[in-house]
Order: sequence, then structure tokens, then C-alpha cells
Amino acid sequence: MLQEPSAGAGGRRKSMDPVSQHIHLEDLPTPGSRFEIGELLGEGTYSKVYAAVDKQKGNNVAVKVISNIAENILEIESEFRVLSSIGGQSLIPEFHGTYLHTPKNSKRQLWFVMELCEGVPVTELLAWLRKEGKVLQEEEIAALLKVFMMVLNYLHQNDIIHRDIRASNFIISPNGDIKLIDYGSCALVKDTEGKTHAPVGSPYWMAPEVIACEQLRPYSKSCDVWSLGITAIELAETQPPLFDIHPVRAMFQIARNPPPTLKKIAEWTEPFKDFISECLERNPENRPCVLELLLHPFITTVDDATDQSLTLEEHLHEEYSPSMGNRIKQILKRLGEMVKENLYPLTPSKPLTVMVKNWNFKSDADSPYRKQLPDDLAASENVSEDSAVDHLIHRFLQDEMYSYIGDVLLAINPRKKLPIYDSKIQIQYWEKARSDNPPHVFAIADRAYQQMLHHKRSQVIILLGKYNSGKSFSATQIINQLAFLCPSGNIAMAEKIQQLCPLLDAFGSARTAYNLNGSRLLKTVSVTFTSSGKVTGAIITALLLDRTRVTATPPNECNFHILYYLYEGLKSEKRLAEFGLDKLSSMKYLPQKGAKNQADLVSGYRNIYQAFRTLSYTEEEILVILRILSSILLLGDVTYTMKGACATANNPYLVTTAAKNLSIDNDMLLNVTCKGSSVEEAQRKRDAWVQFLYLQVFEWIVSSINKQLSFSRLVLGASFSVTVIDPPGFGTSDSNQLFRLGSNIINDFLQNYMQQLLFFKELEEYKEEGVDIPFKCETSFQQNQNLSELVESERILLSGLQNAEKMKSLPSNCVEVENDMVTVHHIFENVTYNIQDVTAENINSVDEAEFIETFKATGDILTSAIANAMPEEAKSIPEQILMLSPKIVEVMTEDFPHMVVCLQPTSSAREDIRFDPQCILQQMRIFNLMETIIIRQQGFARRLSFEEFLNRYKYLAFDFDEEVELTKENCQLLLLRLKMDGWKMGTNKVFLKYYTEEYLSRLYETHVKKIVKIQAMIRRFIVKARKDKDA
Repeated sequence: MLQEPSAGAGGRRKSMDPVSQHIHLEDLPTPGSRFEIGELLGEGTYSKVYAAVDKQKGNNVAVKVISNIAENILEIESEFRVLSSIGGQSLIPEFHGTYLHTPKNSKRQLWFVMELCEGVPVTELLAWLRKEGKVLQEEEIAALLKVFMMVLNYLHQNDIIHRDIRASNFIISPNGDIKLIDYGSCALVKDTEGKTHAPVGSPYWMAPEVIACEQLRPYSKSCDVWSLGITAIELAETQPPLFDIHPVRAMFQIARNPPPTLKKIAEWTEPFKDFISECLERNPENRPCVLELLLHPFITTVDDATDQSLTLEEHLHEEYSPSMGNRIKQILKRLGEMVKENLYPLTPSKPLTVMVKNWNFKSDADSPYRKQLPDDLAASENVSEDSAVDHLIHRFLQDEMYSYIGDVLLAINPRKKLPIYDSKIQIQYWEKARSDNPPHVFAIADRAYQQMLHHKRSQVIILLGKYNSGKSFSATQIINQLAFLCPSGNIAMAEKIQQLCPLLDAFGSARTAYNLNGSRLLKTVSVTFTSSGKVTGAIITALLLDRTRVTATPPNECNFHILYYLYEGLKSEKRLAEFGLDKLSSMKYLPQKGAKNQADLVSGYRNIYQAFRTLSYTEEEILVILRILSSILLLGDVTYTMKGACATANNPYLVTTAAKNLSIDNDMLLNVTCKGSSVEEAQRKRDAWVQFLYLQVFEWIVSSINKQLSFSRLVLGASFSVTVIDPPGFGTSDSNQLFRLGSNIINDFLQNYMQQLLFFKELEEYKEEGVDIPFKCETSFQQNQNLSELVESERILLSGLQNAEKMKSLPSNCVEVENDMVTVHHIFENVTYNIQDVTAENINSVDEAEFIETFKATGDILTSAIANAMPEEAKSIPEQILMLSPKIVEVMTEDFPHMVVCLQPTSSAREDIRFDPQCILQQMRIFNLMETIIIRQQGFARRLSFEEFLNRYKYLAFDFDEEVELTKENCQLLLLRLKMDGWKMGTNKVFLKYYTEEYLSRLYETHVKKIVKIQAMIRRFIVKARKDKDA
């Protein structure tokens, strides 16, 4: 209930803020005790409306109360000016005056006192119909639209743009009377040549030109015609198009996509569909005025007050003034009776109301406007580096870690768990357009899966980023979603695929100085599918494993997760003695063990054990893996002393226990791990042997998983795949120079390749196809040449790693060699490596023949199989990289890869620093994100040949039996028939914006589903007919 005014409120008031040009706030009267406030009638985005009694005049009135005067001053001014300047119209409430009310202990309120309009918002009638499973009849829709247009025409004649035409702003009484009740968004354009330029309105009803007015040009009264068309759909379907998605995303769909249509289009007449089509003309210059629409056949068929013998020109010449005929009055009276019987008296409810003003949104009177930035950086014009960073900060601080740049996903590592990856969220991203939901890695997975089916091509998702940017976590979530998306029927296979990343991370990731789960290998996972989208398996590749970490973990870092899981898991099961791990003392291969949470490690052990079981590993196989890993820990605790000319083990019982675990001869194991001319040599020999053993068990696990996941492919086939590429992050750590060099070179290669695809290839196609470059190109030929030179120099560097002298003589502008150091000018930053360290780590010090001989006499067949699982040709890390690069290119050339760019929020390990703008800005420059924004805003991401375009989409605009020549003209005709924006024609190709291609793909998929459904219905009918005939 409203509060009474404080003492002295009628006296002289202090100067108020804000200053209004049209309302002299200080001079307004106070309501005093003149009005007796009653019940709340309704609530909008900036006011609440109460029933009241004017005790001075003895009549009922409505009081619109506005509390946040300063924030809503523009709306207040608009409504005041409109209500003060128009009157004498039966469809507009009578205005009684404005008052300034000062409650006790509260901020001041502005009161608009006006005629009390009896009735309910039209949206309440629509809600009741929806609840009852009913809809309005077309003649009822036409009658309502006629009245809506009558008041709208009156406003336009008085140079007023309403900007918020929708069903909730019209009241219908029990007698069928209609009134327009809200004028807070109006713009008076008498002095501005009939145009205005502020993006104001309710998002779902806003015209495209209103949304884009800041970037294009001012808009005119025709924006109300668009809102009228949306309201027509709202009357027919009881809700506006896009009502079920976020208003920001709805606005971008309105601005980019073809106009919405009725969902069940076959259920409505051609005149009604044409009326909507006329209103929803994207070009405002071609949109009819309200007066023309009043004479549309859909309206005139129920309007007996219009002389239908006259033409439009004759009506306009005679200064046609619309009025309601008897038939429309009868229809409205019928609707009023429906209101009276079912909705009266009404309990106030809140309609679907969100107001936007310059990208500030609010949904109720008590809340302030809140800035809601678009989740697509390519959707904002004139983006600078500073505004882009501010944009990302704003979203990040609201736990919105994902943003788009067109079809590229940015993912900022939140460095904490967020509840956005459960099955409910997975369902939310199932067969959805990118703009239907907030940005998410699930959306990337869904898009890749849908494009695979739609384009009939395998897809690639590539993740780029520095260390501690969350790449591996994102890769895991993508793979989980790919397994989740496939049709039911192979759930067991989906569950197996979801276990791949946790298993690979356990053996190939570790806690580093910067990352709790730093990936120490390059992994790719190809999820395979049938042509219908059923998952058939997966193929995993794991390369560049940082095997030296097993024996030489850097200071203040940890070994691979699996070794900690093993120890704490067996300890929790009281099985340490079974594997001899109770004899460990120094735990050399388990550094920082005390700093880890034991409960987390036990949980990790159990999860990995379950992962093995899900992947169909037998208990025997798991036991052998545990024994091999236990042997590695045991050998790590062996220490040496010199006895004579040879180093020998101080604790040979550890070697004996390890030999027992491995089922090999104790003397042979002592010989290969505990002999040397010095303690250092013995340690090096032991460490090299252990590293090789760890690598062997890891590669055997990868190989056996691939074998296990191949059976379904053999039965069902594998027409297509979605491959996820997760390279190790770029870094500058001093440890393991060779792994770091290899990882950084891979990052350079991938970054160069993506830039070639994003920028240079697109520029080439513009030139080849005779299409003007739609953006200013800052990327020069010299930059392209520099990138290519860097990649070639790194290739030469890798080839020379076997020869330190050759490296010293390496001539290159991108690689500097001085003394024993080599500095590589990576794309991210310059990194200096020690030549001796790099070349030493490249030398395989294990005698593979001796290693195999050690296991030849093992009594365990499985252990022997693991030890002897040698690749056909063992490759060093440089050789792996040199072979890997062309393979990645081969995989990615089928279709444009889906990109996920992962960013560090800060390079600091301090928990109180969540976001460092400079760190983000540096990464934005490294990944050329500003250039990506420009090219996605103004460029054409998809370029399809005329043949491919028409073969794919011709049925969207041409009849199935129509002969369609694969020509440029038919491509243009198809896009014009679909009322598409965002395209250009080249000499041989159609150039499409990323959102245009996505809309076409989704439209195609919708048509295909309808066809499949019809085919299924026909098959059921035929089967039933045959059964009936046989009976």
C-alpha cells in the first residue's frame, strides 16, 4: 500500500534531480489526501498502477506510480507529453493530471492520474485461451487488430511513434471496449522529420531497424507496423515468436534472421498470412503504413464500416478516417463476455514484460536498468580492444565464462566449478541453434554434430590456448556432449566414450606450477558415427607424452595423477603390501604427495578403476596395470652406492618386489636398472628404463581402447566422425625443454593454420570471386609470409635436433642461436631453450632390444604383451611433430573446423586475482581476436559453390518436382524467396554470413524432420492397410 505524505510535503520542495525539460517537477502539486488508494491493478517495467477514488470529484481513477524518477525520466517525459497533447479519442484513457508524492522515509514518487479503464489486458485473455487449449478465431483477431490500428493511426497522425505495441498494452473490458494504456516508450517526432534513433521497446516485438538503429540510421513510424505484425502472431498463437529464449538473443535473431511466421501455417487463411507478411517486411521503406493495413482484405472482410467499393488511392484521397462497424462491435462484445465470464474480476498478474533502453534491460518497476551485453562480440559495432576486454570482464564476473565471436567460442577459465555441465544443461543444447542458448562448449559439440549430418562431412573441433586456460576440461565436456547427442540405442558405447578423457588425463596430466590439471600430451579423440548419427565408437591418438616427468618431476610440481591415485587408492583398500608399496620410504616419484587431498585421490582411483571396467577391461588386465605402475614407484625409491668400479642398489629388495610385480627375472631387472660405472649413470639408466615402461603401458592402454571401440564400427560402419584436437598449452616452463619446445611448435603450427583459414583464405576467395572485400584488411602479405617462415624454420629446427652442431648453424629470422642457447620467436612470445638439454632429451637411451629381452621370460602373458607392444617404427618427439602436422591438415581440410579459444583470466596464481585485463588483452592480440571480430562482423564465413548451395537448399524455396538449374540466378532467387539477409554472389560461389548459413541449416533440418515424420506416417498407414486387408 502507498505511504501517506510526510509533514510539510505541501511546502516548498528542494530542487530535484534530474532536471526535466518538459515537466517542472518542483511546481507539481502534491496529491495530499485527495486520492484514496485501492488495490493494485497491474505492474509494468517502470510503474505500478492502482485503483483509486478521487474524493474531490467523487469518481474512480487509476493512479500510475513511478518511484525511480531519475532513472525513468525519459519514459516519464514521453508519457506526460503524449497524454497532455492528445485527447478526445475513445481508445485512449482520459488524463487527469500529474502529482508529486513524498512518502515518509522513502524517495519521492510521481503520480499520473487518469481514467480508470475497466477490464483486463488482452494477454490475460490469451493466457486463459492457452490454458483451455483454445485460440482466437480469425475474425476475432481481425476485429482486435482493427481497433489496435485505429489508435495507432491516431498516434501516427499526431507524429507519435508508440514503440511498444503488444497485446499486454491493450485493455479489453467486459463490454468489449478497447483502450491503449501505456505511453512510456513513445517518441514525439514532429520536430525530427518523423524519425528517432533510440533502441527502445520490448525485445520480442522490436523491429529490426530499432535494434540496429545505432549502427544504421534513424527509424520511423513503420517500426510500429512491425510490432503490429508480431502482435498479430501473438493473438493467433497466444505468445509472440521467440518468447522462450533470452531477450538479448531474441533481439539478435530478429535483427539477422528472416521475419517470423505462424507456426502452424496451414491452419490459417491466406489473407491473414499475407497481412502478417506485409507487416513483417524487413525493409521499413517497403512496409505499408497503418492506413493501408486498415484497408487490407483480412481487415475489411469483417469491417462493415469501410466502403469496400473504393480503391486504396480513393480512400486516401478522401482522407479516410477509420471507424468501427457493427460487426466488429459485435465481435468485441462477444470477446468482452468471454472476459466477464472467465476472467473477471482479475487477480493482477505479470505479463511477459522486458523493456530495453540502449541495451539496458529491466523487467519490473522496482529493479533498476541493468546492462546486458550481447554474448556475441561480433554483434556489436565499433568494438575496440578496451570495450572487448570490458565486455569479457562484465560477463566473467557474472560467471558467464563463454562468449562468441561469430561461430568461434571464447572460453575463459573460471578457475572454479560451475553448475553448467549436468544432464539438464546437456538436453538444453540438444539440436538447438547457436542463438537459442547462452554460449557453451555443448553448443559447439551440437553444431559440429548437426553439421556432420547436414553436410555429410566429418567435422573437427580444435581447442587453442595457453597453459591453465581450461582446454583439457573443455575438450572433455565436448566429447561427453558428443556421446550424449547421439540417438538412443547404443548407450553402452556412449558411456565408454565418456570415460576416455578422464582416463587419458589420469595418465597424461599432472599438477604443474600453473595448473592443477596440466596436460602433458597432445590428444585427439575422433567420435565415429553412422550416416544417421548413431555413435559407433571412437579413435584416440595420444602423442608427445612428457615421459621424463615420471622420473624428473620439476620442483614444486607433481607427477602424473595416476601414480597418486594408485598409491592412495590401494592404501584405502589396505592393499599396499600386496604390491609391495608398504616398503616405500622416500617416494621419489610421488613429490608433493602430502599437499594433495587424500579423499580426492581415493575418489580418482575409484573413478579410473570404474573407467577401466566401463571400457571392458577385465579384472586381470586392471591388476596387471596396477602391478606395472606399482613397479615404477618401487624402482623410483631405489638408491645407489659405488662398490668397486660399479654402482649397485642399496635396497635391492625394492627391485625384487618390482620384478615380482612384473613377473620377470630379478637378476635381469637388476642388470638393466641397477648397473653403471657411476651412481649418476645407474640413476639415468633406471630412469630411462622406467620412462620407457610407463610409455609402453600408456600406449598399450590407448591401443587396447581403440581396439575395444572398433567392434561397433566393424558392424555398423563409420560414415563420419567428429574429431576433437586438444594440444598441450603454450608455456615457458624451464622443465623438460624438449616437451616444451614441441608443444610450443605445435601451437605455432595450429595458430598459423587457423589464421590461414580465417583470414588469408577468405581474402583470396574474395579476389578470385570478384567480391569486394567487406572489411578493412590490416593483415598484410608480409604477416602471412612471416608466419609461414616461422613454421618452416621450426620444421628445420626439429630436423636438426639430433645434431647440436647443425642447430648452431641454423640461419633464420625466426630462430636465433647463440652459444648453447636457441631462441624461437613463437607467435605467443619468444622462448629460449638450452640446446644441450633439448638434444639430450631427444636421444632414446633405452636399448629397446634389451627391454624386450627382459620381459621375454615373463610368466605373465599380458605383461609380456604390454612390454612388447612396440610401434612398427618408434618415433622421437621431433619425428612425431613432423609427422603430425600434415595429418592435422588432412583432417581439417574436409570442412572448416569449429574453434574454441581458451583464455587464462590471469597469469597470477593468487586466488584473490580473478581477472587481469592486461593478461586477457595479450591473449586477444596473440589469437588475433580483434581481427576475428571484424571478419565475422563484416565478412562471409561460408562460401559455397552454386552447385553445392542449390543441391543442399533448393527444396527450401522450390517445389520438389521443379527442375532447378544450378545457376547463380537460382541461388539469388532462393535467398530472395526466403527473405534472407547476409549474402553476396561471387562468380562461382555464394558468400554467406555465419548466421545466415546457420539459419539455412536449421531450416533444412526442420524440413528433413517433417519429411521423415510424413514418411513414417505413410509407412504406418500402409502396414495398417495391409493388416486390415489380410484380416
